[in-house]
Amino acid sequence: MPGFRRCIVLSLAFGLTACPAVDRRLRGEETLDARWERLQREAQAKPAPTKVVTVATEPEAPVAAVAEPAGPWSPGSRDPARPNLVAGRAPGEWRPDPGYQLAAGPPPRAVWTPGLAHPTRAHVESADLEGRWRTAPGYTFRGDIDGEAVWSPGAVHPSRPGQVAGAEEGTWVPAPAPAARSVERVAPTPPQEDSPGPQLDESWEPVAAHLREAVAWQRWIDGRAADPEGRRDPRLGTALQLRDAEVGAAVTVALPLESAETRDALGAHLLRGLESGFDGFAGDAASLRRRSAALKDADRAASLCTLLRVLAR
Repeated sequence: MPGFRRCIVLSLAFGLTACPAVDRRLRGEETLDARWERLQREAQAKPAPTKVVTVATEPEAPVAAVAEPAGPWSPGSRDPARPNLVAGRAPGEWRPDPGYQLAAGPPPRAVWTPGLAHPTRAHVESADLEGRWRTAPGYTFRGDIDGEAVWSPGAVHPSRPGQVAGAEEGTWVPAPAPAARSVERVAPTPPQEDSPGPQLDESWEPVAAHLREAVAWQRWIDGRAADPEGRRDPRLGTALQLRDAEVGAAVTVALPLESAETRDALGAHLLRGLESGFDGFAGDAASLRRRSAALKDADRAASLCTLLRVLAR
């Protein structure tokens, strides 16, 4: 009798489990071979594993979502999320503070804009620096910056240096020509040790005329600045403008071939020397070349510095 049948007979007759394979089948258990075949079938039925690749990306910049204030619309109120804006009459309408304009596009945003008229102070406009105010052309503050803006005859136009405020408010007249005077020849004056530039001749007379005016205004300014009452003189602003204009004109006449940026930088250097009494002032050609690489004629610029120092003595 085959072994398998013998195991069955013995199991039925004596209740024995002498054959493990038969015993597992009778109890419904799978054999090792069946388990192996089942695992193979399951492995073949499973999908192939997928390799996951993580790619690092730049985080997106957060977008500030500004929601409308909750509750009923309140004209004249402010929203902390919208600086320098005040609620208008209609819902969703925002108005900028003085000196500001609404930027293009949503959300509502205020930007400082120079040159905007102040809504309550006549002849006062927003300055270049945010939060600051200046007088309109031809006007100066009476007393201090918080004072009234008054018409100031003789004030130099900020964008038209050849014109000054006339006697009548709102009128402009050509700037007066420098007073004719005998300008001493500078040619015999030897250059200073730190200015080995060429000697100056009569062609420098127009330049010297402008510099003399600048020196005169600087002395007038220094006299007012030394007195507490003089520092409140409303004409100080005009005097500073006239002094700066004279120095700028002198630089333009002396160095017409230089760029506007180079002339402005040299003019600012001359003004610093004039205000400080030329303390630590470097006016030689080598120093000027180091100060401005774009300077074309350093020798002539050094002669201009020498001329100003001579006239300011």
